[in-house]
Amino acid sequence: MTMMLNLLRRRLIALSSASAAMSMMMTMTMMLLLLTMNDHGGVGVVSAAPLAEHLSTFDENNFSDRGNSVLSTSSTYSYDLANGYIVDLTGWSHTRNFAYGFVRNSAGSPNPTAVVSEMVPGETYAFKVYQYSTPFYSGSNPLSVNGISMGLTTQTESMEASLQGETTADEQGRITFTFTRETPHVNLSGLAVAFVPTGTTGGASTPTGPELLSTLEENNFNDRGNNQLSTSSTYTYDLANNYAVDLTGWSHTRNFAYGFVRNSAGSPNPTAVVSEMVPGETYAFKVYQYSTPFYSGSNPLSVNGISMGSPKTKQSEPMEA
Repeated sequence: MTMMLNLLRRRLIALSSASAAMSMMMTMTMMLLLLTMNDHGGVGVVSAAPLAEHLSTFDENNFSDRGNSVLSTSSTYSYDLANGYIVDLTGWSHTRNFAYGFVRNSAGSPNPTAVVSEMVPGETYAFKVYQYSTPFYSGSNPLSVNGISMGLTTQTESMEASLQGETTADEQGRITFTFTRETPHVNLSGLAVAFVPTGTTGGASTPTGPELLSTLEENNFNDRGNNQLSTSSTYTYDLANNYAVDLTGWSHTRNFAYGFVRNSAGSPNPTAVVSEMVPGETYAFKVYQYSTPFYSGSNPLSVNGISMGSPKTKQSEPMEA
């Protein structure tokens, strides 16, 4: 199952898979992680390359220009985004200063949306969603991107993104963000979108050339067979693009997982810590979690301390991230 592609501005990318008391059916598997300044899903492979365009901050680009006003949920409000993209906001009931932007405070159809256009169909784009709120109106609500659930995003008194990731522009060159109101208010304060170069031509490059996200077959942790491990030990692998990953907190390796497994609760949670990156640069990643049907299941995952929300990552038979 392809999860959203998450952007990280850190030297280390730490994946922490937290598991409650697990039955055999809920065993966590970790086989491969991929990191590049491009894509993400148990443990796998990683690679890196800088974004071609800058992801704007909340201060640089937001929707906080209308004060307190009443809107029509059937009307569309358009904004110019950074990098020459356009966003159409529809289904919003108000603008409010406490949200620094748009608000929906009632249930019903249509759900509020933000449709970004002027993109190249089929290309990959990074995004950040900003949802500011004063404490009284804070809360968590579902969000989907191009029809794929991103789980819950939380609006708080923070100028940082409530969600960041990557997705592919549809055949019309658009990305559609659909918000569902479950708390008294769902807010939208700003959006940032940036093109992510992929492939070997036309993309950004590092001093050694373009970096590509490796596939599971190209780079994986399926070299130990069926073994028992110590959860206090660290197992190090070389990833694609000359990164290293340290795997700690894993209890076994198993053929049914094509890699590492944790089958018990308790501390420490299993982690995969990727290093050898440039501080402050942006990296994309893929996480691979293979499982035979008997051991398939979903578990929480966080990246650099930020929950990837729900849906939780799912380990299954496909070789996709």
